[in-house]
Amino acid sequence: MPTTVNGIGTHYYGKRHLRKELGVCGNCHEQHQLENYETTLFIVILYIPIIPLGRKQIVGCCPSCTYHRAVSMQEWQKLKSTELERTLTALADSIDDPMKALEHLVTLSAFNEMDEARELAATIETQFTNHADVQFGLGAWHERMGNTAQATECFQRAFQLNPDDPAIRRAQAFTYIEQGRLAEARELLRALEPPSDSFDPIVFFSLGVAFQRQDQHPSAMEMFQIASQRPELQRDKTFRKHVKRSAKFAPSIKVPLSFAPFYQSVWFWGIIIVLAVLVLVTLVGMVN
Repeated sequence: MPTTVNGIGTHYYGKRHLRKELGVCGNCHEQHQLENYETTLFIVILYIPIIPLGRKQIVGCCPSCTYHRAVSMQEWQKLKSTELERTLTALADSIDDPMKALEHLVTLSAFNEMDEARELAATIETQFTNHADVQFGLGAWHERMGNTAQATECFQRAFQLNPDDPAIRRAQAFTYIEQGRLAEARELLRALEPPSDSFDPIVFFSLGVAFQRQDQHPSAMEMFQIASQRPELQRDKTFRKHVKRSAKFAPSIKVPLSFAPFYQSVWFWGIIIVLAVLVLVTLVGMVN
């Protein structure tokens, strides 16, 4: 990654062909609108670009922690040509296979061929209207592209075609949560509670937060209780904060919470650093 010290170092300049898509950052693991764009890496002096070091394709730049991958444009164009040819050939060999069409759609959008991607998406939607898996996959693509209305339509169509599929049911539950139809979301999720193999604590947590916002704290605590059956969630600060907020209004519903070991805390490492500095100062004093 580019670095500068006192305005001297390397820095990106320019954002050409900017495209955003919903995704999870590989570094901070938060969901954001990740950015993909072309830029140029420069040597800078006092933050003024002096010497260009080459064009780069930035992939998955997180707006929160700035983590990203940078690929030289030569490598990117080669990869683009190879992947588009591969998925297009596969589609041509199986023209009626909707999964091949979806794969080509994802590849087109990944390499910013959005005009072709939108045309293909429209074709897939009309040609495979009665195919639940295709409508679900198309809904997921629209969601990543930020097309909320189209994503909702596809997810609802998939749910009508196959309401028992766990992934489709989960997507429809999220749609109900976004629409404020919390009671309907709750009913959908009953089939996905533990010990279901399709149990996902995040959707239960999301429903709990939605109940909390409507001051339905007993229902919120019920959802938090179910979500807490994944132990790693019990240690999450955001989860604990929401649980404590609703626990004041529904104390009879207990949600187990666990805390990270002390050696993983900020306090522990702060103490270690202070002790290390004191030891270093003592040793220097002894030498002098």
